[in-house]
Amino acid sequence: MGKVAFMTHLSFLDYLPLWAVFIATVAIIALSMEVGFRLGSWRRRRSGLEKDAPVGALVGATLALLGFMLATTFGIAVSRFDLRLNTFLDEVDAISTALLRAEFLSEPLQRDVNKTLGEYVDARLVATDPTKLTIAIARSEELHKVLWDLTIAAERSTANQVAAGLFIESINEIIDLHTRRIIAAVGARIPGIVWMALYAVTIFGMGELGYQAALAGSARSPATLGLILSFTLILWIIVDLDRPFEGSLQVSQKAMQDLRLSIGNNLP
Repeated sequence: MGKVAFMTHLSFLDYLPLWAVFIATVAIIALSMEVGFRLGSWRRRRSGLEKDAPVGALVGATLALLGFMLATTFGIAVSRFDLRLNTFLDEVDAISTALLRAEFLSEPLQRDVNKTLGEYVDARLVATDPTKLTIAIARSEELHKVLWDLTIAAERSTANQVAAGLFIESINEIIDLHTRRIIAAVGARIPGIVWMALYAVTIFGMGELGYQAALAGSARSPATLGLILSFTLILWIIVDLDRPFEGSLQVSQKAMQDLRLSIGNNLP
């Protein structure tokens, strides 16, 4: 039941808001294709010996690698999102179970447990604000000590040792889930080196695509915009999934909010 040391794992993308990530990704892909196209045009004028067919094979291999990396990274981001969701629901269930098992305790111990668990839920809701995360974690750990003291009192004063044992198990699970939820929120992130590799392969692949188009003597096509936006959208969704405190793809806190209302209605 020690204090939890946590550290947010920031990548270079974390310094940009989501809308800026979208715009920057569009610009990077478009610029890569334009640079590749101009390089291919220059190469075509200087030498007509290079054919676009071998280059096309290289472009296909690079884009296949990019597709594999996008699929893999997307899968990682979804699994991390599911981890945050599942640990959140497990924590709500653990607190709800502790509240039910506290009904076997005598007064005023039951009232003190309900009050403390209500304060604990408040701290967990505050933890969804990244600017208050450190304060919320410190408050949660303070309440762990209070809950454990109440658990010891329950074990000593409750005649029904089976009920006391079940209550102790519930409080212990709440404390354990606290650590897991923090790790899921701020520790389970896609590493910065993965983002760097993903964007590097994107730049190379799009540059090669523009290079091949120029070698083939093709003019710039409006259809290129669809390709740029498609790749950008997938990258942007992955970034959104990877951010626990920002974006449209967030774990809903409604279950915890409903639990807080339930605790509040049951308090005297």
